[in-house]
Amino acid sequence: MYADNVRFDGISQGTHEQLNYVVGHSGSRLPAETASLFDEEAPFRESHEHLRASLGTRSRALELDLVEDGPHLLIVGTTGSGKSELLLSLLAHLTHDYPPADLGLLLLDFKGGATFAPLVSLPHTMTLETNLHGADSLRSFSAISAELTRREELFLTAKVPDYTTFRRQNPDHVLPRIVVAIDELRILVEELPTAIGQLARLAATGRSLGFHLILATQRALGTVTSEIRSNIGSIICLRTSTEQESWDLLGSAHASAIPPELPGRAFFRSGAASPHEFHSDQPMCPDAEPVLTPATQGTHSMNPPFLPRRWHDVVEYIARRSSSAGHRKPNPILTPELPELYMPTFNFQKQGSVLGLLDDPTHHRQVPVFSAFDHADTTAWIGVESESIRDVCRRIAVSESHSSTRQVFVFDGSEYLVGHPVVSPILDRTADNDEIDQKLDTLEEALDKEQPVTLCITSWGYWADRRSGSTFVTFEERILRLLRDFRSRIRFFVFGNRELAGGRLIAHIDRRFYLPLGTTPEQRLVWPTLLKIPKVPLRAVMVTPETVAAGLAVQLATLPASPTATTSQHPKDPGGSNQRQ
Repeated sequence: MYADNVRFDGISQGTHEQLNYVVGHSGSRLPAETASLFDEEAPFRESHEHLRASLGTRSRALELDLVEDGPHLLIVGTTGSGKSELLLSLLAHLTHDYPPADLGLLLLDFKGGATFAPLVSLPHTMTLETNLHGADSLRSFSAISAELTRREELFLTAKVPDYTTFRRQNPDHVLPRIVVAIDELRILVEELPTAIGQLARLAATGRSLGFHLILATQRALGTVTSEIRSNIGSIICLRTSTEQESWDLLGSAHASAIPPELPGRAFFRSGAASPHEFHSDQPMCPDAEPVLTPATQGTHSMNPPFLPRRWHDVVEYIARRSSSAGHRKPNPILTPELPELYMPTFNFQKQGSVLGLLDDPTHHRQVPVFSAFDHADTTAWIGVESESIRDVCRRIAVSESHSSTRQVFVFDGSEYLVGHPVVSPILDRTADNDEIDQKLDTLEEALDKEQPVTLCITSWGYWADRRSGSTFVTFEERILRLLRDFRSRIRFFVFGNRELAGGRLIAHIDRRFYLPLGTTPEQRLVWPTLLKIPKVPLRAVMVTPETVAAGLAVQLATLPASPTATTSQHPKDPGGSNQRQ
């Protein structure tokens, strides 16, 4: 028996509800307005046909199916309306009811991680990315794009039209539905305008491929494009700041009339149906400890009626439930972020130099980048002079000096290699034009005799305009001619800043590493439009003829400084490569 209007002397309705629960659901039970209880005995569901979640309290509940009502959902609510809590509750209910083999989460948090941080430990969570490092979340979009293509090819091979049919015909194939949840969409649009096109593609093709978007934002106007909006099946609208926005989303002014003191009160609209009012809840674990709250004279208690209210307890319960069921966890579609320190297994004699660890989210892999001894190579490192650049230069020179078949020529304008014990004789800033000319003549003679050589130049801007002897031919022009005439015999490594990035030489370099650490916006103006990456030591963007125009992120290797040391490995990388197959 439910008594909606009963008041109790000295205790709140929430406390009464807790006491009923603790003593075995005895006495008259009152409707809880702020929590719903997970069903501990409920079996896991399969996501072949549906992706359902129950939101809300008994008196104001919502049954949502992302397959039938979606495939995509837009959540809109002004500050303090309960939008983030509603989003967490929705994802918690989904992960409680579906195992990781049937549901995966890709979480993009553009509020610095404040919203989705509690969900990181869920076995369903494939990745959580935030806007703390600028454009890092583009890794997710690259991986999503690749996964969409992979599923299209998979369904084409299986001769099925969509996800549901594929799962019916292949029930043992682990292929979860993937929910891509984004909070806050407005910040994403402002910081990553290029992502809008990828979101539009996902919105258009997601239904048939098992992808679902959940987009949360404070305002839809000016944030959700018409192309994305046309593929949004349902809208949850919490309190809005204006009647106009409520009319735009619901076709009525209901959302603007929600009192500020009722966070979580919302309206759900699917298609052209009339809005349905409900009150979002924060789910409660079956083994939750109760907390007693005093009654407020003449009012309902606003305190949550159950403990724990801390999200990590809810997440721990869901994780235990999933683990105890023994469900298989699918491979994530996104590789982990690059480590800030990469020390690979290294062998000078057999492998040459391991330049770094490449992050290739499009192909779901992280692989070493090599500079081997047995073929020609042209590589540039572009960035301000720093300890990172110096260390890279020294280790490249060390590795090249181990080749018994190559002559090594060094023009060290940055004096990175002065006094280095294993480096061949070098020219530094004390060299005059005649010495430079003689060194270049010796280099050309070796190439004429088909002798393979390695040429290393630091501080390119210092050398580029130097004259060769008494002629008007510049150092840059002679290097360009050597690369043109003897490219198959020369290994060329050059280090520089904006003079290198904007000069003629760069067009002749096959592989370029751009290091943003320490550079200014003005210095980066001459760079091409590159992938934005965290500005940490030895983090670079690699551009080659094979990579996309924006390049790929690389963590350059930290290698043993001693030339006699042949191996070293990162403590977290016993295999030496961090490679994900």
